Amino acid sequence: MRFLPTFLCTAFLFQSAAAQNPIERYLVTIEGLSEQPQTFTFSELGLNIEVIKTQDGGDPRILKSPGNSSPEPLAFFLPEVDDEVLVLFSWMQRILTTGHEPHHVDIVGYNKDGTPVARWHLENAWPSKWTASPLRADDDTTLAERRSQFTIQFESLTRVSLDGLAPWPKITRLETDRSNPLNPRFTFTWSSALGATYSVYGWDYVTKTMVEGQAGIVATGPETTFTSPLAGTDLLYVVLTSPPPAP
Repeated sequence: MRFLPTFLCTAFLFQSAAAQNPIERYLVTIEGLSEQPQTFTFSELGLNIEVIKTQDGGDPRILKSPGNSSPEPLAFFLPEVDDEVLVLFSWMQRILTTGHEPHHVDIVGYNKDGTPVARWHLENAWPSKWTASPLRADDDTTLAERRSQFTIQFESLTRVSLDGLAPWPKITRLETDRSNPLNPRFTFTWSSALGATYSVYGWDYVTKTMVEGQAGIVATGPETTFTSPLAGTDLLYVVLTSPPPAP
């Protein structure tokens, strides 16, 4: 059984919500630097997971398993006359002179009614590159139209709900048990909220839909574990289905 990384699950499940609540604009908050949310344009969010290939003995098949994960750098685009350009550029200068200075970043998407419908959290972010618009004598672009680009590096990316509880929890461990060749098992563990309920889904290749594998998994601690037979081709997803009951 193969586990599909949580970020792919996020992209798949959020399509229906985005269709009902299309995002019109994004506000970005940089903790400790820009507490007032700013309207930025930015590149797409992305996350890569290393694919580890192994081969057992004379078996011609190549086995693939997940390795280390790394988020894609994020690019912010903003007018060169914007005050935030100076904030971000000063941040870069401090990194050059005093060393590492990470800050958490929150990106919130709003629909046309001004209601927040999506939020992403970037852990320990810092700018690694700044690029300004080309300087040419024959360029008739006004100063207000010119754009600066800042490339932001960060350690981890989380899609979180607006109340702070992740609808797609962070996977903390992946384990494969082949001690019994007749019954190999696959186990994955995720960060959970005490009392919250989770469901595990599988991908049906025939109908191309998600089917419920096990529902009603109530978290009894900060981590929850699910074990299933190692089928070799299944894709698994874990989703928060209800938050902890109110105290």
